[in-house]
Amino acid sequence: MLVRSDDGAILRERDLVPGAAGNLPMVWDEGRGEAVAYDTARSAASQQAGRFALRGTFDVATPGGAVRCAPAFELLARACGPYTPEHVAAIAGVPPQRLLQAGDLLAASPRVAYHAWSGVGQHTNATQAERSIATLYALLGCFDQEGANRQFGKPPHRVVCSCSGRSTSETPSWPTSTRASASSTAPGHWL
Repeated sequence: MLVRSDDGAILRERDLVPGAAGNLPMVWDEGRGEAVAYDTARSAASQQAGRFALRGTFDVATPGGAVRCAPAFELLARACGPYTPEHVAAIAGVPPQRLLQAGDLLAASPRVAYHAWSGVGQHTNATQAERSIATLYALLGCFDQEGANRQFGKPPHRVVCSCSGRSTSETPSWPTSTRASASSTAPGHWL
């Protein structure tokens, strides 16, 4: 996705066409030489994602003038640039050769599973460590692949309260004896 250099926000459809029906994030299509909308609800392959730029900078025409943008991956690569194996070794105390071996092992693995809550999620630096692991996992391309973490459909379930954002028609009928009354201290949207 393209990140605007002027405000750091993701470039969106309405940045290019105010009042556009949608507001999808934009990517740079190298085949077309222009920014195009990317629908995250559809598969990347169905949108010819192989043509989307991962690196570079691009000037995108907007009603307010050209805005310089870069793909998020470009910004990640720039941020990681100073962290050579030697620099990381000085921080982490792990020899550069061992760091390279670990990287080679992960890169060569067709399936990598990601389970980080125990330990990582309970450390004082949990948020940053978790983000790092999640980013590495995304870069490996193993998400929702056989032998790695999979996304399966959820089993059918009853909606237990309308506070979930679903329509009240999906809220089950409760026996009168267990339903909160209007005079109770329960939040009104639970009734």
